[in-house]
Amino acid sequence: MSVKKWWVMVLLAILTLSLGLIGGCVSYQDTKSEEPVITLVTPAVAYSLIEENKANPDFIILDVRTPEEYADGYIAESILLDFYADDFEAELDKLDKNKTYLVYCRSGNRSGKSVKMMKDLNFREVYDVDGGILRWEAAGFPMVR
Repeated sequence: MSVKKWWVMVLLAILTLSLGLIGGCVSYQDTKSEEPVITLVTPAVAYSLIEENKANPDFIILDVRTPEEYADGYIAESILLDFYADDFEAELDKLDKNKTYLVYCRSGNRSGKSVKMMKDLNFREVYDVDGGILRWEAAGFPMVR
């Protein structure tokens, strides 16, 4: 390697290090997007999210089926909010909008509508399980019975 190439590499290394140090001194600003994060996820991705957030009190699993459907089996740690209840949207609006929600229903229809409501109500981060509990169960993921 020539001396000229060696000096160029040294200068690039110094420049890279300097930029890193300067960047480290800049005050931190929350760059979280103001746009809500609404994502349709497969049961496999949903399961991964649940596993990654087991100890996270700000991660909520929301079942929007009827109490009868819920009694037949549900995802562990989920809370029930009946989509067909007269006060469903009002109850949804009472939830903490800064938490992260994983929403599911029987087949994906009600959860899709629920997620749309949640977006309109300014929830920050919501995941909708594609195919609902039917697809979840068909994929072999655990349920409480």
